[in-house]
Amino acid sequence: MLTVGAKGATYTTVQADTDTVPVYKIDGNTVTDTKTTVKNGDKVATFGTIKVGDKSYTRINSADSDLFVETKYVDGSVKPAPTVAKKVMHNAYIYDANHKRVGSNTLAAYTTVNVYGNATKLADGSLVYKIGDNQYVMADNIDGTSRTLTHNAYVYKTSKKRADRRVLRKGSTVTTYGAPYKFKNGKSYYRIGGPAKQYVKVANF
Repeated sequence: MLTVGAKGATYTTVQADTDTVPVYKIDGNTVTDTKTTVKNGDKVATFGTIKVGDKSYTRINSADSDLFVETKYVDGSVKPAPTVAKKVMHNAYIYDANHKRVGSNTLAAYTTVNVYGNATKLADGSLVYKIGDNQYVMADNIDGTSRTLTHNAYVYKTSKKRADRRVLRKGSTVTTYGAPYKFKNGKSYYRIGGPAKQYVKVANF
């Protein structure tokens, strides 16, 4: 869709805080979403700006093209979100914006991943971190969830062996990470730390 080597073009890199930027068709004062996009980071040929209502649009592809993007994405007004290094505390699947798995790879527990900005919500309400172009991991695998114990609890490293001599007291708050694991004894446990194995029975919350 994008023209390379267009005469009279100014080439500009798309800068956005989203994965893609919508492309519009403009006829007079009528702006229509073409349902096509350009990717954040793409280099596009631009040919001046026009204003429709209170928004500025920049022509792309050719001097007589009727395709435009919002000017803010090609004039440096919008800055890509900075990345922050976070530690993954629970094996994590990678999802797209529709909460469908991307490939079969997982991020292993205790590895570090760069995330873009703060945790955000998908359309289904899931809290996630963005890690790439249409790639997300569940925030619970990184930040965990605070839960209150309803019983005194031991900390385990296996279904039979305790991790240490601690007793976590009823009423105290514990951060758990990710979905529960089911051990060989048939009981479910939350991970509460690492990299040494530390688990608490789900039944204690």
